[in-house]
Amino acid sequence: MRWIISIILFTLHLPLLAEVSVKESAFDYCRGKALDKIEGIWEFPEDETTVLIRKSGREKKEYDIIVVSTPDCRLIPGDVIGKVSPSVDPSKWHLSLYGMKKGNILTDLRECVATFNDREGTIKIERPKVKISLRYTRFLPKFWRILSIFNITEPATKIPEGLIRIFPAPHGEPIPYSLPFYL
Repeated sequence: MRWIISIILFTLHLPLLAEVSVKESAFDYCRGKALDKIEGIWEFPEDETTVLIRKSGREKKEYDIIVVSTPDCRLIPGDVIGKVSPSVDPSKWHLSLYGMKKGNILTDLRECVATFNDREGTIKIERPKVKISLRYTRFLPKFWRILSIFNITEPATKIPEGLIRIFPAPHGEPIPYSLPFYL
C-alpha cells in the first residue's frame, strides 16, 4: 500500500520536477556558453512565464523561445513556444509566438515586432492590431458626434508589453536575489 501512495505522490510532483530540471538546464546553458546579446533567461511579467532564448539548431541567426516555468497548465517546461530572428535594424527583431495548443501541437503562429534594448534588459513587443474604422461623418453625423463625447481611453493600454531579462544581468548588474546562486 505504501508503494502505491509513493507512486501517486511522485506522479503529482512530476511537473514540478520537470520545471526544476528545465530551470537548471537553462541556467547551465547560459553559464556554459558565450551568449549572443539576445540569448538568456527572460520573463513575461504579465503571464509570470519564464523562458530561455537560445540559438536554434536549424538556422544560423534564429533563436528558439523555450518555456522554463509557467503557471499555465497547457504549457510544459521545455516547450518551444516561438522564435526570434534579427532584422536590418539591430534593435528590431522578428518575433513569432504560438497562440494556441491543439493536443500536443502548438498552432496559430503570430508575427510581432520586438524592440530589443540591451542596456535596460528588455524586449518590448508590438502585437498586430486590428483597427476597424468607419467614417461616421458620411452618415448620421449628429448621432455619432453625441456618442464621441463618451469616448473612453484606458491608460493601461499604453504600457508596453514584453520581456524582462533575468539572466545574465544587463551590463554587469548584480544577479537578482530571487534566483538561485550555485557555487
